[in-house]
Amino acid sequence: MARSKVTTPAAALRAPWRDQVDEALKTGPLAREMSLATSAGGHARVRHVTFQAFSPSGFLEIATDRSSGKVLDVEHDPIVEIAWFVPAAGYQFRIRGRAAVIGEAHEFFHARGTLRIPPTADECSYSYWADQRERVFNSLGPMAKKYDHAPPRGARIPPNTDYAHFNFVIVAIVPERVEVLDLTKKGYSTWIIEKGEWVEEEQPPVLMERAHI
Repeated sequence: MARSKVTTPAAALRAPWRDQVDEALKTGPLAREMSLATSAGGHARVRHVTFQAFSPSGFLEIATDRSSGKVLDVEHDPIVEIAWFVPAAGYQFRIRGRAAVIGEAHEFFHARGTLRIPPTADECSYSYWADQRERVFNSLGPMAKKYDHAPPRGARIPPNTDYAHFNFVIVAIVPERVEVLDLTKKGYSTWIIEKGEWVEEEQPPVLMERAHI
């Protein structure tokens, strides 16, 4: 088993596997569909979600309704995993990491600790997430209407809450382990974070997992 270190600034979290993801995303909008696994109450849940963007520091961003069960799951247990198969590109990704829900400012301050956002990163400012939330909301067009409803009666809403798109939130995920299966080259590799560096472990072919079969 080969191991090679790739020095990457902790503030950037940029890794070589990102090049393969970027290549996969070029194949079209369907490449953005993935499955997100969460866990709560001793049960695993898997849901289809849409990848929105990578943040400047490499956090994966998806969007959802605040009333979604995945929000409660993430708040209960931030460890999540993504299964992402892009047949047009011949890539399969499995990404494990920590997730946090970011909508209002008070949620951002909680998320900052969960995601361990570097103090010099763009994402360390709530304005980044507020702008991103607005951008993604506007990109949804007519579909955005389903998120534009008032908070439920009796909900515990902190003071100074911005009610604009209250129910529309961003789920940010910081990747900590990434498995890449390249079906075109029949290669399989695993990337993990160790002390701010991405470390690649190349697995022998016999260990390759093909979840789409």
